[in-house]
Amino acid sequence: MRREFDSARLAAKRLEEAHGRNRVAMHRLMRQLQSAGVNTSDLTAEQKRPSAALDKGTTAFGRQMDRMREIARVQERITKARERMDRVLARSANLSFVGGASIATGRRILTGVSTPVNAAVDFESAMADVRKVADFETPEAFDAMSDAILKLSARIPIAANGLAEIVAAGAQANIPRDELLAYAEMAAKVGVAFDISAGLAGESMAQIKTALGLSLSETGAVFDAINHLSNNMASSAPKVLDFTKRVGSKGLEFGFDPTQTMAFGSAMIAAGNGADVAATSFRNMGKSLTMGFAATKSVRTGLNGIGLDAKEVARRMQEDAVGTTIDVFERLRKLPEDVRAANAKLLFGDEARALSPLINNLDLLRDALGLVSDQRRFLGSAEAEYAERAKTTANNLALTRNQMTRLGVTVGEVVLPPLNDLLTTTQGLVEGFADWSKEHPKLTRWLVVGGTAMGA
Repeated sequence: MRREFDSARLAAKRLEEAHGRNRVAMHRLMRQLQSAGVNTSDLTAEQKRPSAALDKGTTAFGRQMDRMREIARVQERITKARERMDRVLARSANLSFVGGASIATGRRILTGVSTPVNAAVDFESAMADVRKVADFETPEAFDAMSDAILKLSARIPIAANGLAEIVAAGAQANIPRDELLAYAEMAAKVGVAFDISAGLAGESMAQIKTALGLSLSETGAVFDAINHLSNNMASSAPKVLDFTKRVGSKGLEFGFDPTQTMAFGSAMIAAGNGADVAATSFRNMGKSLTMGFAATKSVRTGLNGIGLDAKEVARRMQEDAVGTTIDVFERLRKLPEDVRAANAKLLFGDEARALSPLINNLDLLRDALGLVSDQRRFLGSAEAEYAERAKTTANNLALTRNQMTRLGVTVGEVVLPPLNDLLTTTQGLVEGFADWSKEHPKLTRWLVVGGTAMGA
C-alpha cells in the first residue's frame, strides 16, 4: 500500500506539472494569435474543452488523493495491529517457556510411572503364552509360576520374559509342569555355558529330549557331555550341539548311545569338518553298516573287500556299534593307500568325506569316545562352566537389570488392575462418542474445527 501511495503521488505530481505546462502554452498561443490579428472569439469553445478536460483531471487527481489518504489510514491501523500482535506473541513466548517446562516435567513424571507399568505389561504378555500351553489348576498356581520365574531371573542372567519363553517352549515339548522351572534354569545355564542364547538352548534341549526319549536329568547329562567334549577337543559346543540335533536319533537306530554319537561328531568336527558335513558322514556310515540283507551291491563289495559280510556286520552293530565301527575302520586302514579310498567310497559314498580323518587317525576317535565313556567324568560340566562364566561383570550387570525389572513388574502389577478398569471405561466412552459423531456429523466437524483453533 505504501508503494501504491508513492506511485499515485508521483503520478499526481506529473499531472500537475503537465497541467501547468498546458496553461502556459495556451496563453502563449492566445498572445500569438492576437498579435497576428486573429479574432480569438471563435476559439472560445475550443478553449472551454481543454479547460473542462483540465478541470476533469484536477477532479480525478483530488479523488486519487482522497484514496491515498484512506490507504494511509488503513496502513496506520495495520501497523498498530501488528504492534499489538507482537506484544501478544512476546507474552505467549513467555507462557510457552513456562508451559514447556511444565510439560517436560509432566513427561518425566509419566515416564517414571510408565516404566514399571510397561515392564508388567511385557511380562504379562510373556506369561500369557505360558498359560496357553501349560495347564494350571487355579489362578494361584499360575501366580506362583510367575513369581518363581521372576525370582529365577534374579539368579540367572536371563530376562524374565526370556525365561517365560523357555517355560512355554518346555510346556509345548510336554515337559511336566513341576519340571518346567528346573528345565528353564538348566536351559539358561546351558546358554551361558555354551555362549548361545537361552532360547536356542531351551529349544535344543526340548528337541533332544523328545527325539531321544530322555528324562530331564538324562537330557542334562547329554549337555554335560557336549560341554566336556568341547572343553577337551577342538570342537565347539554349539557345533557338537548342532551335530547332535541332526543325527542323535539316528545314532540310536544304528546302535550308538547319545554320548557315543556325540563323540563321533566331536572327532569329525575337531578334524576340521562342519557340523552338517559330519552329520551327513555319520548318517551314511551308520546306514551302510546296518543295511544287512538289504545292502546295495557297492556296500557288499566294500565289506567283502575288507573280509566282512553285510548281514554279520548289521548284527554286530546292534550288539557293539562302537567296536564294530572301529573294526571296519581298522580293516580299511590296513588296505594299501591306492585301494583304501576306493573301498571307503564303495562303503560310505561320496558324501562321507568327514570319515577319512577318522580312518587315518583312529586315536582321535578313541580319545573322543574315552572322554564320554564314564558319566562321572562329565556330569556337572555345564553347571561348572556356567559358574565360571557367571563371575564376569557382564553377568552381574545382567542380574542387576533383572532385579530392577522384577521390582518394576511387582510395582506395575499393582497398577494394572485399576489401569485395566480405566481402559475398559475409556473404551466405552470412545465407542459412545464414535456413535454420537456419526449421528451429528456437522456438529462434530465444528467441534473439531473449534478445538483445532483453540489449540493453535
